[in-house]
Amino acid sequence: MSDKEAIHNEKLVQSLREWNDEKNRANFYTVLGDAAKAVYFIPVKLLNPDGSDPIDSDGPIDPNAKLVYCTISDQSGIRLLTAFTSVKELTNWQPTVQYTTISFDQYVNAVKSNEAYGGFVINPFSENFLFTKDQLNYFF
Repeated sequence: MSDKEAIHNEKLVQSLREWNDEKNRANFYTVLGDAAKAVYFIPVKLLNPDGSDPIDSDGPIDPNAKLVYCTISDQSGIRLLTAFTSVKELTNWQPTVQYTTISFDQYVNAVKSNEAYGGFVINPFSENFLFTKDQLNYFF
């Protein structure tokens, strides 16, 4: 079974929709609880140490190449990690994209340990639920 077949985030998506319908404390904490249990699809890119794309070169992949998370920016220019609840959500954004799966705790650790990230957003092109760095520092 592939990771995309094994990951089911329907409960989280439903709680996100309920939050978008009615923003209140109870719905927020329901989203928080469901989000903390979820596993997400995150777009990634493989980069050589010099920043070039090893896939575009003719030679072998540099053994020092690193997998980096792709980000988007909000209107203020703050870089955000993206958290997609399904491959369908991810490919609605970019039809061909490399990805991996990570947990909520991994998002929290990535945001808190990297000054470049201002937070992460779940399903940015549909439910669009943002966890800011300040929120993550407060709750976790």
